Amino acid sequence: MLFPSVIDEGLVHLFKYWDQGVLQGMRVGGELYTLLKSYPAEERLKAYSDAQEQIEAGESVCITASKSRYSVWLKLRLPELVGLLSAALLVR
Repeated sequence: MLFPSVIDEGLVHLFKYWDQGVLQGMRVGGELYTLLKSYPAEERLKAYSDAQEQIEAGESVCITASKSRYSVWLKLRLPELVGLLSAALLVR
């Protein structure tokens, strides 16, 4: 059984991007992710459950954790989107 990586939210770069609406994104270790769902810290087991469901469905996921929330992120896999977002983030 695979388990999701859990990363301190303070160690990631959060950003917003457009894909038929404004979405929350996250960059860590050269990888880009899109937000699936956030939970209050006291509901962290729901975050782990959601992440496990996504892993079982073949998705690459990670969880970010802070004192107030746990967020589940799906890895962005479209090479053209990843390239555009990476380039845009480097400009900042």
